[in-house]
Amino acid sequence: MSNRSTILHINSANRNTTVYPNVYDYRIELPKTYNNITHFRFLFASIYNDNFNVESGKNKIAMTLNGVSKSPTIEEGVYTLQSFMTKLKGKLDDAGVGVGSGGTNMVFTVSENATTKTLQIVSTNGDFTFDLNNTTLPLNRLGFKVNSTNTSSTTYTWNSDIPAIFLEKNVYFIKIKNIENTIESTNTSLQSAFIVPSSSAKMTRDVIYDSFQQVIQTAPQSFNYLEVQLLDNENNFIKVRNDWEIVMEIV
Repeated sequence: MSNRSTILHINSANRNTTVYPNVYDYRIELPKTYNNITHFRFLFASIYNDNFNVESGKNKIAMTLNGVSKSPTIEEGVYTLQSFMTKLKGKLDDAGVGVGSGGTNMVFTVSENATTKTLQIVSTNGDFTFDLNNTTLPLNRLGFKVNSTNTSSTTYTWNSDIPAIFLEKNVYFIKIKNIENTIESTNTSLQSAFIVPSSSAKMTRDVIYDSFQQVIQTAPQSFNYLEVQLLDNENNFIKVRNDWEIVMEIV
């Protein structure tokens, strides 16, 4: 980039918090109008990695245990894969009380296959299925995918992808909604990807450079504000709870 470049320091703390209460989805006014801008580069982001990886509204499990409908709920919060599996087993065991064969309790084990990156859920004393098509109880965020397999035998086993939110790293996106990425036909807004640590590193401030520095070229644009969003690779908001900042270079 040339000497005509301008550095923009965008901090969510400077937004109108009445109009934009959420730090992951806001508009911020700029000190002037920038005209005929054609090049953008994200230099770095500084963000507390403190978002809940199990969120309210995406934390219920629609399922049937031996013909009985149940909807166990995982409390929202920050989980590692191990703590999630422990919580999930407890919720499934609670849901299985008295509904097993002959009125017995269904007992579950939840384990990880690190090689295939799948969860395995096994029950005794009864069959179980997940309702993957229940749109009011979204399961994908918890990793229960449509391509999961259910194998019936003397015990009942379910295999499903480990949720991306529990893998070693997640790819997040900073999107600037009001800046059109006219060169990349697959994107309608300017955005850049970066990688955050695993959920075991919550409540730390991470200065993130990954996948930055690339210059994004667009058709000439003018703007005096930015609409900023923080998203995951499924276009869901990353609901961080503390203010965060990014630094951009424009020409």
